[in-house]
Amino acid sequence: MIHFELDYERCLRSQGINCRNCVWSCPMNILGIKENRVTVQPDLLQTECIFCTSCQNDCLVDGTVIKVWDDENPQLTHVPSILKRLVSYP
Repeated sequence: MIHFELDYERCLRSQGINCRNCVWSCPMNILGIKENRVTVQPDLLQTECIFCTSCQNDCLVDGTVIKVWDDENPQLTHVPSILKRLVSYP
């Protein structure tokens, strides 16, 4: 199962900054904004997430605000940046 966790206290949106970097960077459109918070669509997370970690890497605070992991396949690693660009921008 793929998990998504966001540290809302450290997220720029909680500080009144209209940041959407993680939402925009997701090539599968799994993330969104609801009630001024970053949200994830759980059904899409499990079926569509390609574990590219673009959401983590594009966070303006740092890569630890968002955590994405797969407990069924722990050997998955971060996709190199060059591949993420190819996935994100066909």
